[in-house]
Amino acid sequence: MTRLRNIAIYYIVFGIICAISFVFFDFYWIAIVGALVLLYYYVAKYLFKVQKAQPGLSKSAVNIISIFFIVLPPLSLLGIELYYHRPFKQKIVVPKNYEGVVVVGYGNEKKAKEEWDNGYRLIKVGNGGLAETSFKIPGFISGTLDETLIYYNTNLNKPIPVLSSDPLNNDTTKINAYIVDFTDEYQVYVLTKNYKKFFIANTYNKPDSVAQQQITSALNKLSAFKP
Repeated sequence: MTRLRNIAIYYIVFGIICAISFVFFDFYWIAIVGALVLLYYYVAKYLFKVQKAQPGLSKSAVNIISIFFIVLPPLSLLGIELYYHRPFKQKIVVPKNYEGVVVVGYGNEKKAKEEWDNGYRLIKVGNGGLAETSFKIPGFISGTLDETLIYYNTNLNKPIPVLSSDPLNNDTTKINAYIVDFTDEYQVYVLTKNYKKFFIANTYNKPDSVAQQQITSALNKLSAFKP
């Protein structure tokens, strides 16, 4: 029974650490499981006078079961994180020298057959910065941006850098792609050499009022979102 109590305390501590962390907050329930096991321990031991949690099992079997329940929480976290960050590879190809808002809509089954390029989903953007594809972004995935490559159709060997904030060097001679918004249904980027032309300074890619109107207009054109 002492081993059961120790495992329960371990679960409580593990769950509390998850709860106070930013990344693993959703795993607070591990502490609840530990608390319930600890409650069972006290009720079984002091109310029903149970002496062993696993009667009839050998010592080696008890050790194996204990190790299993000890490694279960971290392995569960690892498995879930790997699931959330599974790859979603895509190549977004934009017209030559295009600058401005790029909106990609996903899950439009009326669009042309899916195209692939060396394991990457191939998405071609029109002259107005809009693209719609039948590709669907899997649910519960957060690793899409790490697997996104953006190219001009005249240079498929050199991807455009994808940034999440104002560049430090503020170099207005090089084109960058800035991620603005992404959901399971669409992704929004802005391609520009001049960050201040589209965004509010010192923000994480927050569009100014003019750019926001352009984004809203582009989203309204996505046929997948029309009734």
